[in-house]
Amino acid sequence: MNEILSGIRIIKFYAWEAAFEGKISSIRDEELAILKKMAYVIAIGFSLVLASTPIIQPVVIFYTYSSLGNQLDAAKVSSELYSYVAYKMLLIGIYYNLTLQPASASFHFSATWPCAIFSVTRFN
Repeated sequence: MNEILSGIRIIKFYAWEAAFEGKISSIRDEELAILKKMAYVIAIGFSLVLASTPIIQPVVIFYTYSSLGNQLDAAKVSSELYSYVAYKMLLIGIYYNLTLQPASASFHFSATWPCAIFSVTRFN
């Protein structure tokens, strides 16, 4: 920490702020470009994984089930796919309740709050 502060003092003492500002801003721009690329790669990777999971998961489950020596027939496959889809629909309902309903409730509250204030001021 002392080295950083002494370096800052030297830069201020010799009035090198403008020269170092250009160098530091170019290094920061490079760092931000790298961080931006990393964020894009991570976002695309996660979206590909999340988008492909519903397709790959049943295939892996049925492959494992048949690899263990069990016999697959249409009744087992259709019942398992039905329960898989029903579970996904249940999750969608839970996510809706957790995310969209509070947002719509807060929108309703923000839309009715000015009317309530106006009504109270009319009585006074």
